[in-house]
Amino acid sequence: MLRRGDETGITGELVRFERAGAGKEAASGRAVEALAEAMLRYARDPELRARHGRAARDRIERDFDARVHARRIQDEIVKAARCS
Repeated sequence: MLRRGDETGITGELVRFERAGAGKEAASGRAVEALAEAMLRYARDPELRARHGRAARDRIERDFDARVHARRIQDEIVKAARCS
């Protein structure tokens, strides 16, 4: 799920495109143009793609790594045991 601060670059254009009714007859010509422009900027900027790739990997490792979750659960169990 995207957070408000994540709505930048190609991701932001995709979010705005979706909100404008992408795939529906209601989609505005400007939304389509903006998405196309964002996709071209993204395709032409290898540094941006690399930066987004690193950020995505960092987020996955931070928020979805099973070892991280296991440690958090273990910490909560230890805290609960101390309170009883």
